[in-house]
Amino acid sequence: MERLACNRSGNASGGGSPIYALTVMRLSGSVQDQVLKYFDAYVKAGRPDVADPVLLTQTYE
Repeated sequence: MERLACNRSGNASGGGSPIYALTVMRLSGSVQDQVLKYFDAYVKAGRPDVADPVLLTQTYE
């Protein structure tokens, strides 16, 4: 997980730049979530030569 600052230009109502966490999860057949398993299989079926897909999640504080 990586913590980053979001720079907003032109937004006068914000008091500062919000902080968010960026999480990167590489999907594979070993994921427990059924939806993520389906997405992994769907991507690989369309392009068997592609690397494992990744799931990016931004969580704002």
